[in-house]
Amino acid sequence: MKKMKEKSFEEIYRMWYEDKRCLVKQSSMSTYSVIAESYLIKTFGQLTDITENHIQSFVLEKLSAGFSQKSVRDMLMVLRMILRYGGKNRMIQVHPWEVHFPHPTKSNSAVEVLSLQDQQRLTDYLKGHLTPRNIGLLLCLSTGMRIGEICALRWGDISLSQRIVRVSRTVSRVYLGNHRHPHSSVVISSPKTVHSIREIPLARNIVDLLAPFARQTLPTYYILSNSEKIVEPYLYRSYYQTLMRRLELPYLKFHGLRHTFATRCVESQCDVKTLSTLLGHANISTTMNLYVHPTIEQKRTCIERMMQSVYNEEK
Repeated sequence: MKKMKEKSFEEIYRMWYEDKRCLVKQSSMSTYSVIAESYLIKTFGQLTDITENHIQSFVLEKLSAGFSQKSVRDMLMVLRMILRYGGKNRMIQVHPWEVHFPHPTKSNSAVEVLSLQDQQRLTDYLKGHLTPRNIGLLLCLSTGMRIGEICALRWGDISLSQRIVRVSRTVSRVYLGNHRHPHSSVVISSPKTVHSIREIPLARNIVDLLAPFARQTLPTYYILSNSEKIVEPYLYRSYYQTLMRRLELPYLKFHGLRHTFATRCVESQCDVKTLSTLLGHANISTTMNLYVHPTIEQKRTCIERMMQSVYNEEK
């Protein structure tokens, strides 16, 4: 049996990074690296034996510091990958571990969306002020596209005759290099998953609004800049937040526009399979867990229909 060559967590991470970066998307590797460099190494870096108690303490510490359970679970995912690598290569003894999360003090199932009234206010403003960046927000509300996808969208991706928008790229800023020479770069890549490469129908009124712009621009121009220059997600997010404050609309994260689109689809009786395809989800369960939460009125209607059915049968 191969003898164990004991190494610290940080040493294992450096070797794992060099092996892993050739196998995954650059944007994914950037995310893993930021998590490891910012949080994991600070806690586990010099340890050569990591136990369940170490990991449980890490979880509670991050939750107390204000991190969401999702953020902490993402950290644990990267930690598990690195430890598995170290165990497989006999550089560290991997102990079985299972951590526990305290019950949340409030429900995390509800997604943050614009009310119908606020959505109409925002939409009316965007239609009356059709700048390139406002066209992007209008498209987000009417297609559910992610911010990286809308930043990567070119006029050539829109077919006015077919009334569809083709999503095939995303923009992100990724962190490159290593811990000694860190730097970042804007990267245009394929979307989140193969399911995110999709065609989304455009409503007739949206096509009518876009038509005058589409005729006066080049297919290679990005929609948000109306030029060959990319608008980065962080800049576009800043623009959106400034606009929402100026319009005195409730605070809503940019991703809330996607949630708003999905919620309106559910309210319009869109079937889950179709909605899942429109959003580019890998499976229906993701859509179900995020968006299909019946309102009290929908529950009331269901009960009334059931009782009516029973009553009629008895008659």
